[in-house]
Amino acid sequence: MAGGAAGGALAGIIIANNIVRLKKGVALASTAWQGLEAKGLKLGSEAVTGFAAASGETRPVLSGAIQGCDCSVKVVSDFVHSAHTRVGAKSSQPYEAAVGVHPSPAGLFGSIRAWLAQDIEIGDPEFDHAFLITAKPSEAAISFLTPSMKEAISALAGASFAGLVIERGEVSLLFQGVETNVELLSLAVDVVIAAAHWRFD
Repeated sequence: MAGGAAGGALAGIIIANNIVRLKKGVALASTAWQGLEAKGLKLGSEAVTGFAAASGETRPVLSGAIQGCDCSVKVVSDFVHSAHTRVGAKSSQPYEAAVGVHPSPAGLFGSIRAWLAQDIEIGDPEFDHAFLITAKPSEAAISFLTPSMKEAISALAGASFAGLVIERGEVSLLFQGVETNVELLSLAVDVVIAAAHWRFD
């Protein structure tokens, strides 16, 4: 019983801290994200309902069309109010190929995750070591990860970059927490738009 109570108390503390961080991040983003309107995105707000509303009733959202692709930047959170910033784009012509690129965790966990995720190597030792790469078909990884794309993704890494996924023409790039670095977000928008225009033939 004591162990269960202690675990519940710890979970409560974690959730409370997450809510505080989320509220602070949302407040900062509501102003900082104005810097992305120059890219053609309009800053607005979206209502938050259910348990997620514990962190506030609204959250900032950027949306608009860039180079023919619908693009958005928004804050998402899970059931313990752990936040991510999602930069997304949708191709006007969906395609079947799928690619995922995530920072590679270090140590034994990284080895296990790489094995479970069937990590693909693209022949670039430095990039292969830094990221876990998945793709269907596997050849799509090399097609997508051009030198310029690898450079852009590498520039995102080392900060709060959590991963990039392309599936059926929908692109999702995640940052841990509420990202307010406009330069980083601007690069992320460029990456998702380029990914939405990518085709694997």
